[in-house]
Formats: sequence, structure tokens, C-alpha cells
Amino acid sequence: MVLLFGLLVWKVAHRPPGASFVEQVHNGATPTAPQLDLPALTVGEIDMPPQLRAALSAGNVTVADLGDRPLIVNFFASWCRPCRDEMPALAKVARQLSGEISFVGVATQDFKQDARTLVSLSGTTYPTLYDGPGHMWGTWGITGLPETFVIDTEGRVVDHVAGRLDDEGLTRIVASARSSAR
Repeated sequence: MVLLFGLLVWKVAHRPPGASFVEQVHNGATPTAPQLDLPALTVGEIDMPPQLRAALSAGNVTVADLGDRPLIVNFFASWCRPCRDEMPALAKVARQLSGEISFVGVATQDFKQDARTLVSLSGTTYPTLYDGPGHMWGTWGITGLPETFVIDTEGRVVDHVAGRLDDEGLTRIVASARSSAR
């Protein structure tokens, strides 16, 4: 019993900083999105705000570079089966909503070439960033892959989905992004 209590105390004391961030989002709060100061893995081909394209060309993107559109951020890895399964649908929706909602993928805990190959094979034309060692996990409160966040035009996170986006989840995040643009 003492061991169990000690484990509970350790778990509470060693929560990643992003855990409370994700809890806030799920409780209806809209905290400011953590930075995405990461190098570009792929620049993408779809329409995006000029400041985002410039930041991608320069090699690093921050939330301030997103412009005046809502943003859907998807964390993924090539070794993650649910990530591979959802990427073609995300790519299709991103093309359909080009000019209305921006999309950015973040390859994390992955090798660059493996992530690039997955982006290419899935038909993804939105930009992707590279967080090879997974530095963003703690900051964003990521617990597994894939994870998707919706950021409004003020840089606040308004929705979050942990796990693979099915049709219902994809519809939900698009609706959250659209409603945050108003």
C-alpha cells in the first residue's frame, strides 16, 4: 500500500508541463498554443499565409507566423500505424480547405527520411515540421500519436483530439477551426 501511495505521489509530482495544458483545453479553456519553433521538413504546396510560407522558407515556424487563419496541427510519426491511416484523409481535407484553414504536420520521434516518405506517400501537400527527438511532447502535453490540435486566429488552442481522427473526429476539428475564425 505504501508503495502504491509513493507511486501516486511521484506521478503527480512528475507530470509533464503540457499535461495541465491539455486538461485546460478539455475543460473548455482556450490556452495560448505553445511555440512550434521547429525546422521545416517539407514546405508543402497548398495556399497558406505569406508569413507562414516565409517562415517555412527560413527554416523555423512559430505560432506568430500563422497569419489570420485557424490552424490544425497534427503530430505524427512514420512508425505509427494510426498516423499513417489518418494522413490521406487529413491531406484531402487540407486541399479542400486551402485558403480557409491552414494545416501543419509535425513529425516527431522519427527519422527525417522516414517522415518525408510518409508525407509523400500519403499525398500530404501541407507543410510539415521536424521534431525528431520529440522536444514538443512535454510542452504540448502529448501522450501518444497521433495527436491533433486546433489553434484559432489569436493563437489559442480551441480543440484537441488524442488518437486517430476518424470521419467524425475530422469533421469535429474542421468545425472547431471554422467556428474559431469568426
